[in-house]
Amino acid sequence: MVRHPIIEFVERQGQLIDVVGEKTAEHHIVEAIAAACYRVNARLLDYFVAPDTEPTPASYLLAIEGWKGRSNNKQFVRELLGAVEASLRKVAPDYDEERELGTLGPMELVLLKAGAFERMREQRVAAGGAASQIKTPHVIPDPSFIWRELRDEILSRIESQSG
Repeated sequence: MVRHPIIEFVERQGQLIDVVGEKTAEHHIVEAIAAACYRVNARLLDYFVAPDTEPTPASYLLAIEGWKGRSNNKQFVRELLGAVEASLRKVAPDYDEERELGTLGPMELVLLKAGAFERMREQRVAAGGAASQIKTPHVIPDPSFIWRELRDEILSRIESQSG
């Protein structure tokens, strides 16, 4: 019997957040979001996490698109945000350490208008990207991306209730 190696792609190259040396990879974000959504029974259409280097200390921003039902309920969205933060601290030891030290602040959430991710995808296709190859990255290392590219898509910004 011939045995063939199994190759699994874990993440795209360059999909890493490093604000203060913590090196949070895309697979950490994907795992944390999946665990949090399961915990609070949420179904996200799409999401990404980007660093926010404006506040002191810097933090992460979780951008999600609104979904029918509970996305308008700020208490539920805060519950989701808390679950993501707790899950990320479990799966990304460097992130947890920087949160413990206070060099990173608590994650915040940006709620985007319905259709925001599809509009972002359409813009990338219009700029010459192949439609079949364009997927939303779950980590966007550029701290200015959300303010530069999605400023008009933001419905609200929700702060974590954890410290």
